Amino acid sequence: MKKEYIYYSFPLFFSILFLFTGNLIYILASILISSFIFFKKRKFKVLMLSLFLIYISGILYYTLFSPLYNRNFSVTGLTFEAFINYLKSCNFIPFKTIFSYIKQFFIFSEEITQEVILLNLIGNFICLIPLCIFIPFFFKKFKKRKKFIFLIILLAFIIELLQLITMNGSFDVDDIILNSTGCILFYLLFYTEINRFYDSFIIANNVKEIIIFSFKILLVITISLIIAILFGVRSVKEKKYWDDYHFEELELINYPEVCTMKDKNFIYEDNLFKYYINCSSPKDILISINNNNFSLMDYLEGKTKYPILIHMLESAGMKIEKEDKYEKLVVCPKEISSPNYRADDYSVVDIVQTEDVIQNSRVCKAFYIIPLAEGNSELTIEFDNEKITYHATIDKNKNLDIQLNE
Repeated sequence: MKKEYIYYSFPLFFSILFLFTGNLIYILASILISSFIFFKKRKFKVLMLSLFLIYISGILYYTLFSPLYNRNFSVTGLTFEAFINYLKSCNFIPFKTIFSYIKQFFIFSEEITQEVILLNLIGNFICLIPLCIFIPFFFKKFKKRKKFIFLIILLAFIIELLQLITMNGSFDVDDIILNSTGCILFYLLFYTEINRFYDSFIIANNVKEIIIFSFKILLVITISLIIAILFGVRSVKEKKYWDDYHFEELELINYPEVCTMKDKNFIYEDNLFKYYINCSSPKDILISINNNNFSLMDYLEGKTKYPILIHMLESAGMKIEKEDKYEKLVVCPKEISSPNYRADDYSVVDIVQTEDVIQNSRVCKAFYIIPLAEGNSELTIEFDNEKITYHATIDKNKNLDIQLNE
């Protein structure tokens, strides 16, 4: 009895551990355990029930509560205003997110990392695959292909609907597409083997069926390896990209020696500011990045491989003045906490939130209004208990006139 108890508890214990170490690891482990543990039918059923309950708990945990995926379910936060703001982060356009992540696969950015792409594409694709094992075992009437497909799409929709209702994560129609597609394709591929195993605990009856099953397994392994290799190659390229393009130290070689005069000269502009230094010959300034020497202007004109970071020049000791390119709104609410902002017509203006500004001992937020095209727009900056609205008018020369709505 003790020996059987150990056999019983061992996979269940490790399944619980897998649940708290990561969604993808748990899914792969649950498939392996439920597929290769051959007990008597009664014991196998109890084991399957245990794994199924852990799996369902895992889905609910990672959907609503896991801090690993920024889940913070709270009843107190369920307000109508919060729900309206939450809807802005949702995606109701099929394949929009999928195509976006596929595009991001071939470029590198700090916002969309390798892990983000992997979790959102591959993670969503495989996360419901264990249901191919559990549903035919516990719910016999859903063994038929059409009923199974309908049930999986419904379950994928319910998971996203839970996120929408509780405002956890972001409702995304592409998650429904990825969740259901991965599970359905796996089930259709192994439909015969899964149901034969549950009927008779035999996967194949003859050599031909063994060959077909082996080919299916080989196909899954091959596709998995190709995906792993693609992400592995991308991971190496991403690391090289950040090693080459990112730097922590920048040194000024001959500044301020070459800047004996105090003329104010333009050196650079970005989307919000123009930058100036008090130097008559900025082109003669030399800088060093990762032990490579460049002229300041070659660096600011993008002739080096390094990103242009004005704050790195300032940290190195260069005195830089910046001039606003657009009108700046400084908003000082009574209690400020992560303001949201929106414009009714993004084809007319854009709003960019920048640094904190201290006014009268209060922490305020600076917002730059960037005119894009001729027209009118209502601009709203929203705080927890405060909403400030402006009316912006842009003429044909992109001159901006902005007035506070009383």
